This record gives sequence, C-alpha cells and structure tokens, in this order.
Amino acid sequence: MPEHLAKSKNYINNTLIHLIATSQAPITRTDLAKETGLSKMTISNHINELIHMGIVSEQSNNTVYDTNLGRRPTPLQISASSPCILGILIKRGLCQSIIADISGNIIDMTETHFDAHMTRDSFIQIPLSHYDLLSARTKRSIIGCGISCVGPVNSKTGYITNPPNLYGISNVPIVSILEEHTGLPTYLIHDADAGALVEKLYGIGAPYDNYIYI
Repeated sequence: MPEHLAKSKNYINNTLIHLIATSQAPITRTDLAKETGLSKMTISNHINELIHMGIVSEQSNNTVYDTNLGRRPTPLQISASSPCILGILIKRGLCQSIIADISGNIIDMTETHFDAHMTRDSFIQIPLSHYDLLSARTKRSIIGCGISCVGPVNSKTGYITNPPNLYGISNVPIVSILEEHTGLPTYLIHDADAGALVEKLYGIGAPYDNYIYI
C-alpha cells in the first residue's frame, strides 16, 4: 500500500476511534458519516476493520426491524477486549494508578499512600510496583502510560522538577524510568493540565473549541 494511503487509512481509523471513545451518546455508522463527511461505505469498511482488530464492537441492543424504517442502526463502542492504557496520578500524599480503556472506563486500580520519611528511591519504586501489579492482573494489552503529577513538571524532558511539599523529591526523570521498566511510550503532564484535557475529551468541555478550566 502506498505510504500516503496508509497514512490516510490510519488517520481515518484514529479519527473514528476518537469519536467512538469520546462520544457522550450512542454513536452509529450513520452518525460517524455525518460527523466526518465520509461516505457510509467508507465508514462501514473502516469500522469492520476495527471490529476485526478487536478495537471496536457493536453494542447489544436487541436489534429489531421496523417495516417502515428497516434495520435500526447499531451503536458502536470500544471493545471490551481492546488495548488499555496505564494512568498514574502523583499528588501530595498519594500515588494512584489505573488500567483503563480509551473510553475512560477504569478496569483496575491501586494506590499507595506516601510515607512521611519517603526517599527518592522509594518514591520511584511506587509507580513501578503499581505497573507490575496491574499488568499482572489483566489479560488485555497495555499500549501506553500517562503520568499526571503536581507541578512544576517538565513535560518535554519528562522530569518531575521540584514540587513543593513533596518530601524533597526533585529532578526525577520519571518518563525515562517508566519507559525503561515497562517498555511503554510514556508521557508526563501537570495535574491541572490533565484535568483540563480530560474535561475536553470526555466532559463538559467536549462541545467547545475554547474554554477555561479553573
């Protein structure tokens, strides 16, 4: 397949996955065609491929036929066997980690409260042990890791720099540490930015091109 066609195919697949994962109401092939401007045939071909890949599935809705309207459109959803992500939240006093699908559904979770005498090394071991625990408890593949942390952090370099009142922990290259341990692409974001982003993707900010998160 020519490279430009492969890129176009991946773009369409990623767009459809994003729309299905973040839709706040049941979404069908017809809805996707209207949203993207693509033909129903194109949408159907891509959705069938995503279903075959185990990323998307059809919701069970006891499909019936209406003599006037024909077959009712079947809503789509992210498959229960689709790949998952590891999410890590680091705040003062607590580290929480989850396994979730890309619709934001939490599959498993664990947390550890920080000890008052925590050292830099013991701090680093906590998210690593969370990954080991959660990955052992799921049969679904994990394709990436996102870390949300109190600031200041440097998202470009992947460092937790020097958050106040975090037991003196500073200059931790948390992204490279997690990537080396897990083999997963890993990303770091400030916790306030993470809150704004999740509202944009899944919450009250979804309908708006611009909004302020306070």
